[in-house]
Amino acid sequence: MRLIKLLTFLTFLVGIFPVHGQSIFEERIRKIPAHKRSVFFEDGIFHNGATGSHSKLNSIRQHFSKKLGYERIVFDFSGNNLPKIYMNLNKNESKLYIDLFKTVMSNKLGSFGNSQMVKGINVFPFKDETLSLELEFKKKVSIDVFTLENPNRLVIDVKP
Repeated sequence: MRLIKLLTFLTFLVGIFPVHGQSIFEERIRKIPAHKRSVFFEDGIFHNGATGSHSKLNSIRQHFSKKLGYERIVFDFSGNNLPKIYMNLNKNESKLYIDLFKTVMSNKLGSFGNSQMVKGINVFPFKDETLSLELEFKKKVSIDVFTLENPNRLVIDVKP
């Protein structure tokens, strides 16, 4: 079963990299910290290192702070722990790809609202309780990403 999940994930990674995209073999893979570091990256691959437990994505919300110069995007989860998270920020496409394992989407996800930075969000639920999300940005961005617990959240600060 693990082999099938690994092959599915690798197939997904191969499919999202265009010819001019990043090479997973040349890219540094960064662990998502459990606190804000204020270190922004223009591209890269990120993971939280969790084995993942079953969770539900309850909401995706955002707030732009003119004073701080970035928009905060928060993914709210219910469950005992955060899900296993993989992310790829592709600066050539101005997109952030997020995979949430053992995660289902709430029927009451609601509206994301008007965003200064995000052009659109696509959510692709898979039957094996995996959610793939694609955030398309209005322009090239850099991100600072971290997680919080109690309640469980994935936080992405986005700045131009």
